[in-house]
Amino acid sequence: RTFGYARFEVIAGLVNALTLFGIVGFIVYEAIERFQEPQPVLAGSMFVVAIIGMLVNLFVLWYLTRGDSEHVNVKGAVLHVMGDLLGS
Repeated sequence: RTFGYARFEVIAGLVNALTLFGIVGFIVYEAIERFQEPQPVLAGSMFVVAIIGMLVNLFVLWYLTRGDSEHVNVKGAVLHVMGDLLGS
């Protein structure tokens, strides 16, 4: 049985997962539209944003792994950030 904050942590994880699935659906929808109507890519700007994103992900990974990693949401966030870094 879970009571109090332990139950809240599981519910927060569920809300987080559902939100991510919604975002994925939106990204897939936008990607399909871009395949149908291609647009030019600004490579310079994209590279700068990618480097900034990678640096932010490295900082977040460092920050999350230095604290208490016993919580399910922290473990999920670490895995998510690691996946983002692999995609960078």
